[in-house]
Amino acid sequence: MEKKRMPELPEVETIRRDLEECLQGAEFRELRIADPSVLRERQVDPATIAGRSLRAVRRRGKYLVLDVGATQLVIHLRMTGRILPAGHAALPVGAEAVRRRQQFRFRLATDRGEWIFFDTRRFGTLDLVQDADAWFDERGLAPDPLLDQAAARQWFLVHAAGGRAIKTVLLDQQVACGVGNIYADEALFRTRLHPETAADVLDYAQRGALFSAAVQVMKEAIARRGTTTSDYLDLNGNPGVFRRYLNVYRRAGLNCRVCGQPIQRIVVSGRGTHYCPTCQAM
Repeated sequence: MEKKRMPELPEVETIRRDLEECLQGAEFRELRIADPSVLRERQVDPATIAGRSLRAVRRRGKYLVLDVGATQLVIHLRMTGRILPAGHAALPVGAEAVRRRQQFRFRLATDRGEWIFFDTRRFGTLDLVQDADAWFDERGLAPDPLLDQAAARQWFLVHAAGGRAIKTVLLDQQVACGVGNIYADEALFRTRLHPETAADVLDYAQRGALFSAAVQVMKEAIARRGTTTSDYLDLNGNPGVFRRYLNVYRRAGLNCRVCGQPIQRIVVSGRGTHYCPTCQAM
């Protein structure tokens, strides 16, 4: 069985677009917290969303934001979180729903029906804040590489430095917002960089090329509705199909599509990492 993984920027952006299509302009009637552990920060009372319309479904990195004006719901899906309409085929029913009731972590009642944050592993989070952008900035989250590419690029050029392995740097959300294990491996392959290369060895041109590769591979993944390797499904229950286009991620032992040598798997800072030892020699 494959290890579960967290949705990365392309998967979260796919979900954001699906939710926007379904919920943009919907009137929120009630937010019911079923599992108190889901709620981390509470700058505003959940009752304040009643009667407010959803202005926008936004995203920064791997976070979703439901913007209802004075109250903004910041949602992190983590490993298995999904936002689904009540009655969705993926939701348990009857006695099974009772047994797994804590996995129905919160419910949003709207004039378009009820929506449920269903999370089997219960790692997902909800924060109720007044200003999501300020909240992200306070936590040092880097600029989003798709929403403000120029700012994110400059940020990466400055902060992708030091003695850490470049793979580790790519996974740091304070340096490369939204990038996770899949797209870090793929960007490193495209730029022919060994994942254990120290970041401070790279010059500005190499950092810039790596940033561009990460942006490009994530855009390509969004066009194919993300990458499914374990749990991720879109709002309609369909898997992302970008997996078939991956060059190295989870292809250990298979031949490199460029040179024909076997892809290898190593561990970098505790994360499984896939690369071609020929194309990405140290």
